[in-house]
This record gives sequence, structure tokens and C-alpha cells, in this order.
Amino acid sequence: MPKSIFHSLIVSAALGTLLVSLPMQVNAASADGFENEMFSLEKYFSPRPSVNTRLDYDAWDFVLGETVLYMGPSTRQPASRVEPQIGSRLRRGNRSRLRLEGNKILYGFMTKDVKLEMKAYKDELIALGNELDIPSLPRNEQLAYWINLHNLVLVTTILEDHPGPKRQPNSIQPIEGSDAKLHEAKLIEIDGHALSLRDIRENIVFPNWKNKDIPYAFHLGYLSSPSLANAAFTGTNLQSLLESNAKEFVNSLRAYEKGTLNPYFRDVSAWYYPGLGAELDSYFRKRMRPEVFAEYQANGIERIGNPDLSVADMTGGHGRRLLASNIQTSSTSRSALGEDIDDFLRERNEKIMTLRNEDWFKRGWVVIDDTAEDGKAPIVE
Repeated sequence: MPKSIFHSLIVSAALGTLLVSLPMQVNAASADGFENEMFSLEKYFSPRPSVNTRLDYDAWDFVLGETVLYMGPSTRQPASRVEPQIGSRLRRGNRSRLRLEGNKILYGFMTKDVKLEMKAYKDELIALGNELDIPSLPRNEQLAYWINLHNLVLVTTILEDHPGPKRQPNSIQPIEGSDAKLHEAKLIEIDGHALSLRDIRENIVFPNWKNKDIPYAFHLGYLSSPSLANAAFTGTNLQSLLESNAKEFVNSLRAYEKGTLNPYFRDVSAWYYPGLGAELDSYFRKRMRPEVFAEYQANGIERIGNPDLSVADMTGGHGRRLLASNIQTSSTSRSALGEDIDDFLRERNEKIMTLRNEDWFKRGWVVIDDTAEDGKAPIVE
């Protein structure tokens, strides 16, 4: 992928704000232990909106559009078995039965220059959180900031060590000399508080926002997690994009299949579905397609499944590094991309054709934007 397409990442006009790096405060360790630290983060970053500042994520939106391959909603049909190459017992590429679900991040196509520019934008977003008083922003702006920051830090961290040990990004230990893994490592500092990806989700966002679509805005890096949206969250599109991402996940095999529930629902249940009981039933009734909810009603929750932890790219971490611009042209030869990627793109095209024959897809996979009469976006609580 040519470096030039990321040029807007480091141009102030595209960023909206180009901030000078600010000195960080020293984060004092909590004397009362881990639980007090969690409470401290929840309370410190609790929303107290008092200003009308709007944040611009045009650069991140552009990057997502260039580096995230949209896969469409799930057909709820497992991908076919990958056959060995002729004359070999080896099966190349992404072999997961779930490989056609969830958007795919083009990690293997990003050059060194792209890495540097994405890191520069991550640093700008962190600096923004240290210049502004994030809890004083409008609630939608705060939530969009935390979601975008989380997903950007996750993607850039995985990019540094793609595809991760055994092609599983969760096992990445991003801080030299520390055993802390991807979601527990303190990767950033905001207003004097060292934060991990898990801190952003579980100690800031989940305790302070109750909308049940919110957990599915956070991509976790692996195939069975909620998908990375191919557009940036903003204060304006927040509700519609939350709903769209939630619908994609909840209706997928990754989330639920014949009595098997993705463990992520259990992980977020304390905030959104206590005991995985009536509140989860109500949420599934609201977000699942009728045939998917009927499957849920017939089977219930029999077990918590084992998620596919392979990296969420086209080849499950098996792919080789190539020029990303090749993927944009339909005339690319197999020798340019390699058989594994060619086969994946062929399967994706077949999936799209299948979707076009589905009645529910023909009616439109549409999320209604409930913009108020005064033109203001609805506030996500």
C-alpha cells in the first residue's frame, strides 16, 4: 500500500488538530490495591459533560477505509474446508471455519512507512486526551474517543508484532521486560493514569455507559471477537455505528451457534447482562434476526465456547507481505497475491453473492439513524 495514501495522518488539516507532545504526569500507584485502582479509573473518567467540543476523526476514518476489508454480515454458514495443495498434504492460508465472518485488517500489506505514520496518529490521539479534559466533553464525544483510541492502540500494537505468537495477538507481550500481554499491558497514559486496553473497556467505558450495543464496538484483535468497523466512531454517527457493529456480531456464528455462546458475553455480563439471563434474552430478541433468535430460543445456552484466537486478517496470520495496492485491482494475477489470498477473495465474492439471494439482505441490512428534529445526534447513555 503506497505511503502516500496515509499522508493525511500527519497533516494538521486532515487531523483537525495537530498537537504538540505534552509532559505526562506521574501516575501514583494506589496504596489500596487493584480494586481501588479500578474504582479510581471509573470515578476519575466518569462523564461530567460541560463543554460542546467536537472531535474530528477524518484521518482515522480514512485509514480504516483503506486498511479494513469489509466482509458483510454473517450468512451463518461455516466456511468450507481448505483442501491441501495438489501433490502436498499441507493446507495453506486461513483454515478457520469462521474465516468469512468479521472484517479483515490488512496487517500484512502495511509497509514500514505506514507503520510509522499510524504510530504518529496514535501519539496525536493520546496527546489529545492529555490536552483536553475528556470527561468534560459531551457524552457521545467521550465514548467515540475511547472506542477510537482503544481500537487504534490495539491495531498499532498488533502491527508491531503481527501476527503474534502462534498467530494469536492476545499472546503478544508489547512491553519489553514485562510479562503483561496485549490487553493487560499499560500501553498509554491519559491525564496521569497508565491505561491498558482492558482498563479502557472495563474500568472506564463499561461502568459509565449502559447501552448494550457498546461492548461490540471494541475489536479485540482475534477472529472470534467483535469486528473492527471500517469507519471511525464520531459523536454524530455513534448510535447507528454501535447498532450496526452489534448486529453484525450478535447474528454471527462467532457469537452464538446451536447452544454455544461466545465467552465475550460472559466477560461483559456484569455490566450488561447479569447472570446471562433475562436481559440477554431481551437483547438478543432485539438484535438477532428472527431465524437466529429462533435458534437461540430452541437451544438456549448450553456451553461457553472456545473462541478462535487467530489474528483477524485474511489469512489467519499465514499470509506473506505484499504491496497492498495490489488488492485494490480486480485484474491482479494469482502470482502477485498468492494462492491463499486469491482463494480468500474468491470465497468472499461467493459469500457476497449468497447474501444477495437472502430475503433479509434484500430487504436491507439497514440501521435507522434516529437523528433528532433539531439535527442533533441522540445521546448514547
